[in-house]
Amino acid sequence: MKNNILAGVIAVLSLWLGGQAQAALLFDQNVTPDVIFGSGNSNGGWTVDRRNGVEVGLRAKKRFVGDVNSNGDGTYSHDAGPYSPGSSVALWNYEMAVNVDYNGTSFYTLADTQILLSIDTDGGAGVSYVTFPIFAFGDNAYGTNSTPNGGGTVTNNPAVYGGLNVVQNSQNLGFGSPAFFDPSADAEWNFRLQVFDAGGSTLLAESEITVIVGNGATAVPEPGTLALLGIGLAGLGALRRRRRS
Repeated sequence: MKNNILAGVIAVLSLWLGGQAQAALLFDQNVTPDVIFGSGNSNGGWTVDRRNGVEVGLRAKKRFVGDVNSNGDGTYSHDAGPYSPGSSVALWNYEMAVNVDYNGTSFYTLADTQILLSIDTDGGAGVSYVTFPIFAFGDNAYGTNSTPNGGGTVTNNPAVYGGLNVVQNSQNLGFGSPAFFDPSADAEWNFRLQVFDAGGSTLLAESEITVIVGNGATAVPEPGTLALLGIGLAGLGALRRRRRS
């Protein structure tokens, strides 16, 4: 009897895992059609998943300089320290790119999907994600497969989602998030970007990266309860993008 129950559990888990296949991440890739936010931002260095006709990319870039400092394995190394003395702004930005019909085979538009960004609030070796819908950010750049470099339309109008298939953004953890982010600390920050179908039940593609700041996760304390509460109160609008590389 026990063996039959165990066999049944294993079968169910196998079916579930089969439907939730892990991303086959590709490193140091270009995204499609190009980098469409801001101007002067070069392509390349993205950690990308391409499944089901959907392309999802993440990377970390040196602020106002453009060096991605990729280690070729989904990790990125950047210096610790604030961008300017006394600032909570880091020396690097994290960047995200989604194309829900990158090769013309899925026929999805953004309105056909749910896109979730998860940001690590634990600068130590652990991971403690807070997750946001990407459409909640009011300064995303939107476009299609023919949008040129820097040519994205920045809008918070949901009416565009049904006609477009590309959304990108570049952000700095330091804006609006000093409760859990110290740009001067040696730390590790993780980011995950996931695309689901409109119902939210089927994962179409996802990417995940780790940003190693300074010497990495050394002696970084766990965030306290009040710090996590502060994240929620800060609101999504506080995480603003700085586009110029």
